[in-house]
Amino acid sequence: MNRTRLALRALAVLLAFGIGTGCEKAKTPATGGGTPAAKVLKFSAIPDQDKKHLEKFNAVAAHLGKELGVPFEYVASADYAPSVTAFRNGDIHLAWFGGLTGVMARQFVPGARAIAQGETDPQFIAYVI
Repeated sequence: MNRTRLALRALAVLLAFGIGTGCEKAKTPATGGGTPAAKVLKFSAIPDQDKKHLEKFNAVAAHLGKELGVPFEYVASADYAPSVTAFRNGDIHLAWFGGLTGVMARQFVPGARAIAQGETDPQFIAYVI
């Protein structure tokens, strides 16, 4: 099974167990009336200013929304630090972090955990000199 399918299955399992209950509820029109809007699951990924990157993750959001029946929104970020802050504040619910930012995010948000990683990630070693 490839990593993308594994990540999608892990995400589906988490959603089934209620991770979506913490999703942001969209606001109803200020003019009154209307039905409450659906909750939106927001995610971010490796920062990049490339339009192809934005198009790719918007397509991922559309695909996940269709497959899982939950509205998804990709939130672009120019840097990892704002992504960690957004995760900490609950402005994004899932993120593709690097090694250090993943540790920071899990430290700042009790109960947060990694749900998918690359094949070589467990063997990665960083040296700080």
